[in-house]
Amino acid sequence: MLHDLHIGAGAAAYLASVRDLDVVVAHADECPEHPLDPGLGIAWPTAARDGSPLEPLLSDKDAASPSLAQAREAGLLPTAAQVEAWTATLPRP
Repeated sequence: MLHDLHIGAGAAAYLASVRDLDVVVAHADECPEHPLDPGLGIAWPTAARDGSPLEPLLSDKDAASPSLAQAREAGLLPTAAQVEAWTATLPRP
């Protein structure tokens, strides 16, 4: 069975595959911070079902990304006002 998931632009998206045959292809230009930064508060799985350790597989771009604090200090993150302005442009159901 094949499933796909689309997460629209502007949404931070990090994925973890938890099944043996999962294939994950991700493209995200909107997330400037390192996906494994503890500052994000994401509890990534660290062990497989059989207890063996899981090793993250990151793109070169993600591996070189700054932490959340570094991205904030460098001005890479939008302000609350920018987010509100962008959200106002989204179509309403």
